[in-house]
Amino acid sequence: LIPVSILFTMMTGCTPSIVRAAIMIILLQIAPLLRRERDSATALGTALLLILLANPFSITHVGLQLSFAAVAGILLCAGRIQEALMARVPFQDSKRGSPGWCARSVLRFLVSTLAATVGASVLTTPLTALYFNSVPLISLLSNLLTLWAFSLAFLGGLAVSLAGLALPALAGVLAWPVSLAVWFVQTLTAALARLPFASVST
Repeated sequence: LIPVSILFTMMTGCTPSIVRAAIMIILLQIAPLLRRERDSATALGTALLLILLANPFSITHVGLQLSFAAVAGILLCAGRIQEALMARVPFQDSKRGSPGWCARSVLRFLVSTLAATVGASVLTTPLTALYFNSVPLISLLSNLLTLWAFSLAFLGGLAVSLAGLALPALAGVLAWPVSLAVWFVQTLTAALARLPFASVST
């Protein structure tokens, strides 16, 4: 995972948000090897320290500020929000594989997505208002509706790329569901952006 993270960082141009993610992943993977607990807050702080040591002026990069604010908000709030909401969800004692367990798994995915979105928004909303003169009100709904499609498009894109190296014909077939996921995201986000009060100007 560490070499893949480094390769992905190099491929995407070493932007501050990607470097932040890569450093956090590397630290969280190394921790057990050094008999240390994985600690996301320490990884986040270390990532910021290393980035600023390399280039102190990167603190002015909007992408860096939004990336760190989003992760900090998720670490501060998302877990608590998810626990509070999941405590109200039925099917607490459902056995694995049962309909109740399946329903609870779907609800957990929706609740975790909602909690992460709210957590990230807590600290990024002031920055968004400051830099972009608007606050998106549709983000909770759009994330709930599109997160699965982003995952499919990203992971599917990797699979298609790898398949294309060995079996180009297979890659063409695999590309169809991936392209549908991308089309779904583009179409839905355009539709949601047209809704009244999707974004409020500040």
